This record gives sequence, structure tokens and C-alpha cells, in this order.
Amino acid sequence: MSAVGGTFCWLEIRHNRVYSRQLWRSCAVTITTMDFGGGVDFFVFLSEQWLLVGLLVALLYALVLSERYKAGVPVSLHEVTRLINSDGAKVLDVRDRSEFTAGHIVDALHIPHGEVAERFAELEPFKEKVVIVADKMGQHAGPAGRLLKQKGFQVRRLQGGMSEWSNQNLPLVKGKG
Repeated sequence: MSAVGGTFCWLEIRHNRVYSRQLWRSCAVTITTMDFGGGVDFFVFLSEQWLLVGLLVALLYALVLSERYKAGVPVSLHEVTRLINSDGAKVLDVRDRSEFTAGHIVDALHIPHGEVAERFAELEPFKEKVVIVADKMGQHAGPAGRLLKQKGFQVRRLQGGMSEWSNQNLPLVKGKG
């Protein structure tokens, strides 16, 4: 606060802006605002509303997790080989025909991702087994896995897709399956 001509004026800094106000009419200082940039306002908001920001981050994390597991639990390459070797799983390859014939997992059932809903009857004999959905890199396994989970299947998704399978030099069968 400062005294100007017997009256009091004050400067206030709020949300990265400087405000000067006059308390009495005779104060010679006019009301001014100065902005130091909008970027700092965001950090001020974060520091003042930390509870809301934390709640938002937690809800976004929960949404990502729930969406990830709706299409089936992602499994590693080692877990997939263990499930296949114990005869407790069936691999569903949802890649295109050309990618499937270039190399696929032994005894994999091939249904392109766009045809899973129409060719659902082919999967009925494997309803009691774990169905592992494999695609090229993970982009088409989600929708196919969601559809199978809605129909009551135990679904897993091959983590990294068939590109990761071939990068690890795991066995592939070439030609028609």
C-alpha cells in the first residue's frame, strides 16, 4: 500500500497479473493490468486446483485401462507359446490373406478382421478354450477381441502382434493354413 495525497492505494498480484486499485476517489493511480503471458496461468490453475487435476488424471488412467482390457488381456510371446503348447489355446489370426500366407503361427485359424462377425460359427468349437487374437501390430485385435468377449469367449491379445513374433524368430508356417 502506498499513500498518495493523503489517500491509500494498493497493488495486487493475482494470477500473474498486476492490479492497482484506488481505495478512495482522490487516489491518483488508475486501475491498470499487465499480463506476463498466458502460459503461467495454466500452472497457477494446476497448483490451485490440484485435487480436480488429480481426479481427472486418475479417471483418464482408469478409462485407458478399462478400454485396454475390454478386448482381452494382452499376453506376452512366452505366455502365448505356453498356452499353445499346453493345448489350452487357439490362435485366431485376423490379418489379410496375403500376410497370413506369408507366415503364421502353427494351427492358427485365419479369419480376416472384417469377417469375424460373419464367420463367428467357425469359432464356436473353441468356446471352452482361450482364444488368442493375433494381428500384424495390434491395431485390429481390439475390435475382434471385444466381439469375442461379448459372445462369451476367453480372449487374450498377442502383445506386439505377428511383427513381434517374427522379430523374435519364433516359428512360422508359410503357405495356406
